[in-house]
Amino acid sequence: MNNLFGTILAVDDNRENLLLLEYLFRPFKNIHLEITLSGAEALDKLNKYNYDLILLDIDMPIMNGYEVAQKIKEDKRLSSIPIVFITGEYNAQQFIEKGFSLGAVDYLSKPIDNNQLLNRVKLYLELSIKEKELKLHTEHLEKLVNQRTKDLKLAIEATENANRFKNEFYSNMSHELRTPLHAILTLSKRGNGQLDLNDFEKVKFYFKQIRESGERMLDLVNNLLDLNKYEHSNQQIFYEEVDINFLTKKILNEFIVLFDENKIEYIFNETIPDLMINCDKKQISTVMRNLISNAIKFTADEKFIQIQISCDKFFVNWSIRDKGVGVPEEERQLIFEPFRQSSRTKSKAGGTGLGLTIANKIIEAHKGLIQLNSLPNGSEFIFSIPIKQVET
Repeated sequence: MNNLFGTILAVDDNRENLLLLEYLFRPFKNIHLEITLSGAEALDKLNKYNYDLILLDIDMPIMNGYEVAQKIKEDKRLSSIPIVFITGEYNAQQFIEKGFSLGAVDYLSKPIDNNQLLNRVKLYLELSIKEKELKLHTEHLEKLVNQRTKDLKLAIEATENANRFKNEFYSNMSHELRTPLHAILTLSKRGNGQLDLNDFEKVKFYFKQIRESGERMLDLVNNLLDLNKYEHSNQQIFYEEVDINFLTKKILNEFIVLFDENKIEYIFNETIPDLMINCDKKQISTVMRNLISNAIKFTADEKFIQIQISCDKFFVNWSIRDKGVGVPEEERQLIFEPFRQSSRTKSKAGGTGLGLTIANKIIEAHKGLIQLNSLPNGSEFIFSIPIKQVET
């Protein structure tokens, strides 16, 4: 039994019987025996400590062994602890009829045979150890199964989302290509029919619409090619020193006509003059144009947009606030996906639905972050990139 270990609780109102048990188990260093003189004290110990086996006397005052066993088996935390009853020979038959019905695993008759007792203890401690090992193994398997099930569900959801997104992507892309292509075919056919009528104004109008539709298709194709480059990390970045204030003013000047047409003002104050950053000038310009264009598109007439630049030791922050309808909280990340638009702006948005996606890819390539903050009356886009970049 030296290779066995465990904690035994012995319950007997006769102290001499308990002393004999202590003497019997003393040589076994890995077996810890605790003794108690009453059923009530035994239940108190069981609520405080863990035991692997209970040796329980039947004939005790106030609360006998049967009553103690019944309370133990009624407690789910304790019901799995094996109980071996200690009984006098005169009531052994009574135990057979009642003790097993209360969940006891065995009984020993007084006077106790030491070898028999040690053999029973060995048997039930071994079973207890195996049961604990089995329980731990079962719990481990349950955790593995639960985790695998969770992972499988997530994988299925990811696959379903990917397929749904792919279908939406192809559907939106087909729509974006068909619309201008249909216009080109229809207008060229009408224009061809007007040549014999010498209605040059109509022909001129048709050619203008054909050119605009062709440009729209070209923008979509270029955006798709750019997006593909960023998705596969094939887009090259050429870093240079750029005055971000000067670049912002230059891009704003490109939108002067749109500002006037929409009766929108812009506010841009150079709070940090001569702020030089390291970036790809062409690509950051694309991000600025996209964000400014969106702000104009969704800002009501006779309102204004506000652009602000700030920085800390390592990052520059470029933000633009509009006075539009805003974006619902649950759609803040969605609008950076290809062809995805906010439910509040979809009817007015137009465009290819790729601008914010490409802007996000550009900022990520610059080791930065772009995010959207919903305001009470509008939206705020902020992109942050390192002031200094290390070209890789």
